[in-house]
Amino acid sequence: MNGDMRTGAATKSIVLFSVPVILGNLFQQFYNTMDAVILGRFQGEHALAAIGVANPIMSVAIFLLFGMCIGISVLLAELYGAEDRNGFSAQTATALWIGVCCTLILTLLCFFGAAPLLRITQTPEEILPLAADYLRIIAVGLIFTFFYNFYSAALRALGDSRTPFYYLLFSSCLNILLDLLFVAVFSFGVKGAAWATVLAQACSSFLCIQRVYRHDSPLALRGKALLPVKAAARRTFSYSYSVALQQSCIYLGRLAVQSIVNTFGTSTIAAFNAATRIEYLAYAPMDGLSTAAATFYAQNKGAHLLYRIRRGFSGCLGIAACYAAVMSVTLYFFPEQIMSLFSNEQDAAVITEGARYLRTMSGFYFFGAAMYTMQGFFRGMGRLYLSLFSSFSQIALRIIIAYVFAPTLGILAICWATILGWGWMTFFQGILSIQYFYRTSKAARSNP
Repeated sequence: MNGDMRTGAATKSIVLFSVPVILGNLFQQFYNTMDAVILGRFQGEHALAAIGVANPIMSVAIFLLFGMCIGISVLLAELYGAEDRNGFSAQTATALWIGVCCTLILTLLCFFGAAPLLRITQTPEEILPLAADYLRIIAVGLIFTFFYNFYSAALRALGDSRTPFYYLLFSSCLNILLDLLFVAVFSFGVKGAAWATVLAQACSSFLCIQRVYRHDSPLALRGKALLPVKAAARRTFSYSYSVALQQSCIYLGRLAVQSIVNTFGTSTIAAFNAATRIEYLAYAPMDGLSTAAATFYAQNKGAHLLYRIRRGFSGCLGIAACYAAVMSVTLYFFPEQIMSLFSNEQDAAVITEGARYLRTMSGFYFFGAAMYTMQGFFRGMGRLYLSLFSSFSQIALRIIIAYVFAPTLGILAICWATILGWGWMTFFQGILSIQYFYRTSKAARSNP
């Protein structure tokens, strides 16, 4: 085990550890975005809209698995901080079995339920077959998605954030090349984009597993060490279900919002989904910083170094404020230029509507950045239920506002629903953070 974040300057430790995680998130979002860019430019707005309506459904499944892996990572990092090697091995094996079983169930649900789920979200009939094909192919590759995210999360718990990044970088480049080959050259359309994603994800998962076993990592379990442990199963569920439900809740909310957008017409669907992909790409650095910080908090919690947790949190909040300012200025002044990457000149409505969405949102990105910062804190401290509650409440608020005002405001209703949801979640988690640090500071003064 290496990558100890219990020593050295707190903020510096988080930032150095987060660089590969941030770059990995950027490339993850980049190659997801390239699907949309290549399809939009070579296949037109129907193909772009098809993967747009499929994306929220696909994301519910993927981020359910991703959330499980985040929770497992926090638990493993805490065991690392406490130097509990036996507990680490038992927890790894048990979490692996639980994750594989959940992945197989999700694969069957997504594969056979693709068309019904798309009809529930009011997907227009002209793009439904394309979207269903995309979903079914992505469902086949969910097992690779799980293995990559599981081993990436476990390696980060040990302090190794570079290895997952290297393999993700390779698979991102491979995905883009396969996209160009399958879509631009062979004209396979949305099926080609889906297979490109699956093949690239398979490569990254195989590379991660090979790295673990070739270098005899603590994650390289063999023989009886691979058997699940009942006590570890309970702890795995206690840590992973909250984050998994939170991630699923977020994407179920996006799915509900997508069903509203689907009533606006194909051009607006394409514009909305291109604009939100830009946002996901822009927020990838904050997501990476949050993931890295959660590992930092968990390791220092296991070692009972609460003063380092306070320093790390304040440093991350400052970084979030600076980054949000840069992102806001960029997306306010250059939305048309960025949106034009997703569409050709004949689809001017897509560019105009997407730019309107981005410019409206640009003044409120600090809420989103602060939200990511505080989520990482609560995850790392094991208070996962608080992130779950705050996510659920803000998603419920966004859905209500969107449904009420969409008939009159159109896509602007989606903007304001998101802004108010972010604002509520930032306020709620901010109050809880202040309370936590006040109590710990008071306790430290009482017991010097």
